[in-house]
Amino acid sequence: MAGKNNNALTKAQLEGVEIYNALNAILDDFKRNYLYLHFQPQEAIPFDVIGDYAFSASGNTEKTVVTFQVPGNVIGVLKWVGIDSDQPNLFDNSTWNLRINGNAVPNWGGIDVQKGSVLQPTPETISLQANDVVAMGCVLSGSTGINFNVRAFARLKGWFWY
Repeated sequence: MAGKNNNALTKAQLEGVEIYNALNAILDDFKRNYLYLHFQPQEAIPFDVIGDYAFSASGNTEKTVVTFQVPGNVIGVLKWVGIDSDQPNLFDNSTWNLRINGNAVPNWGGIDVQKGSVLQPTPETISLQANDVVAMGCVLSGSTGINFNVRAFARLKGWFWY
């Protein structure tokens, strides 16, 4: 059998390889866009960022309490969010906003009640892309029963993966 290539794949084998590659692509997409958003992968890089801001007076300017940037070579998920204060009545006089790249996150804009705390953050699932800038800000307003030497805290927790 001179001249015949015994290493050549048959048409059926080539179709099998194409199907295998297509199924692997679907599985990778499922992992990145669903599974890893809900279950931490083994190769995940966890993050747990806590920040604070000391207010000395009220004002209508949003102050960033905590911020971080997603590294350029990964994607991730924000799984827990907590906001807190050293004065319980801060939530009667403040508005909180979670932003990604300056845009308000649905259900996390204009928050005027406590959602979770720094010790027990609220479960959440917010997808993060490479280079996203995530920030939790607070606007302190009014003066009813509040000492303006108030400290606001925020916690953002989740994981990145490649």
